[in-house]
Amino acid sequence: GQITSEGAIDDDKARALVRALAGHSSLGRLILSENNIRGCDALATLLHSHRLALLDLRENQIDNDGAVVLAAGIMGSNTLNDLILEYNPNITETGWQAIFAALQSPSCRITQLSLRHNTINDAAALSLLHALTGNGHLKNLDISCLDRYTITTAGWRTLSTLLQNTNNNVIENLDLCGNGLN
Repeated sequence: GQITSEGAIDDDKARALVRALAGHSSLGRLILSENNIRGCDALATLLHSHRLALLDLRENQIDNDGAVVLAAGIMGSNTLNDLILEYNPNITETGWQAIFAALQSPSCRITQLSLRHNTINDAAALSLLHALTGNGHLKNLDISCLDRYTITTAGWRTLSTLLQNTNNNVIENLDLCGNGLN
């Protein structure tokens, strides 16, 4: 099954939604794009108790605390394949590092990760690259249209070198468009 919502869902309404979904273990896709979700405690609980294959949280207000909680949910899920976190400008280095660390969890089965239009700096990007070395499932990574000024030229060079030397041979599609790379 699938539930789609765009609008006025905040953290309280997300908690109520998760309580309402408690008996619906067949839920496979949850689309909560364009809402006002900041924390992700309810969603982390849902990831532990349901067989979600897709979680779409694009254009929310997820902050670092929410990202850390979401990361715990990712580590507890062995069914989540597709995670969309596009346009979440309140996640900074701390939050991204937690999410990228979750990608290294043995239970993590994410094959598609979309992070376009976010603010990811050099340190967070390095965390992502380290996560890729410990992840054998991620096939599609979209880090297009990042804030151009957060990953420096030196950061892109380091990422390029690490990509060339990483043991991850799983990535099939890497989207870097719109990042001003020369």
